[in-house]
Amino acid sequence: MEIYAALPPHGEADIIHDAVPAGAAVLELGCGTGRIADPLAALGHRVVGVDDSRDMLAHLRAAEPVHSSIEDLRLGERFDGVILASTMVNTFDPAQRARFLRTAAHHLTPGGILVLQRHAPGWAEAAAPTTWHDGPVELELRDVVRHGGGLVSATLVHTLAGMVEEQDFTGQVLDDEELTSVLRDAGLVFDRVLTPDRRWVTARLAT
Repeated sequence: MEIYAALPPHGEADIIHDAVPAGAAVLELGCGTGRIADPLAALGHRVVGVDDSRDMLAHLRAAEPVHSSIEDLRLGERFDGVILASTMVNTFDPAQRARFLRTAAHHLTPGGILVLQRHAPGWAEAAAPTTWHDGPVELELRDVVRHGGGLVSATLVHTLAGMVEEQDFTGQVLDDEELTSVLRDAGLVFDRVLTPDRRWVTARLAT
């Protein structure tokens, strides 16, 4: 938990704040330690943060914690904004992706906005072993394997003050056309691109 809690925000809350109505109630799916949720609450939003780790939720300061998996979540309210960040939409498992998006759609008000963070289109071809720092945390991307069709496997290593966390992952990069298709299957429509790198985008409920 110490490693993830040490990762600094990078303006994600501002991106989301500009995409949703002022003072909107926002649901973050997979909020982790609150790197986005707490700064977003400081911008005047009521934020409900969902995670399947109680240890992660214990770090929340301003957001309201809900302990649940994303797939099983069914709250008795709807939100003006729903967040699915941390490239979770890029899971290699199509069935899991569909469940994530159905949960997001279920919790949107009519006219509500889903804010998604994805791997940038083209990342599958550009991914390469590299090392960088994110605040006090050193990160290393290694063992990169391209499987074709936008599918990439790699290991991401986090190091902080002698603590090391290795995360093996496989991601499915989605271009705009592919993202439009998977959103449509969940009753959503691709809305707009929020950032020049095309990593942050919005979607709405289909009418």
